[in-house]
Amino acid sequence: MYFVIVKLRIIIDFIQSVALNNKIVIHLCVYNIIGYLLNACLSLHSKNNFMEYLHNIHSILRWLVILTAIYAIFKAFMGMQQQSSFTKSDNTAGVMFTSVIDLQLLIGLILYFTSGLGYKNIQANGMGFVMKDGFTRFFAVEHIAMMLIAIIIIHIGRSKSKKANSDLGKHKAAFWYYLIGLILILASIPWPFRKGFEAMGWM
Repeated sequence: MYFVIVKLRIIIDFIQSVALNNKIVIHLCVYNIIGYLLNACLSLHSKNNFMEYLHNIHSILRWLVILTAIYAIFKAFMGMQQQSSFTKSDNTAGVMFTSVIDLQLLIGLILYFTSGLGYKNIQANGMGFVMKDGFTRFFAVEHIAMMLIAIIIIHIGRSKSKKANSDLGKHKAAFWYYLIGLILILASIPWPFRKGFEAMGWM
């Protein structure tokens, strides 16, 4: 029940941040999600339960990452097509996207270094063993590597978008870098339709 409430609160906060188009509200949304995680930590009685909770949050946040990415890319695309000014709304879309993805990265790194599928798997079995199996290789190497590359590209795009001399240049930088980042993210997610990941689920 607690987990269901958390999911609803995350979605509500996200919708609120988009509706108000306010950078402060977006940051509060991210802080609230962190607060939910801390509260969950205090309410759970075992490490295994907490790790399961983090994994569920990580899975849910992928949808917020995708939604904010699509929103930021759409804003940038429309700005290019219409050759419009780079407004506060366009900047907010970038802030929202990078804020959510940074939170996702934080949770992902915690899972990578504490769960049995990431770094601990390499420590226990060696890189040679991990690389032989597609499932273990994906979580120990491919997933984190591609996600880090995607996040770096997205942040480069955010920086170039802020520093561009023209409004069109800002829109172009945001569009192309965010789009490339999103493609890498989508390719790095263990979707249940991929062979070997059928049990992962959509949430």
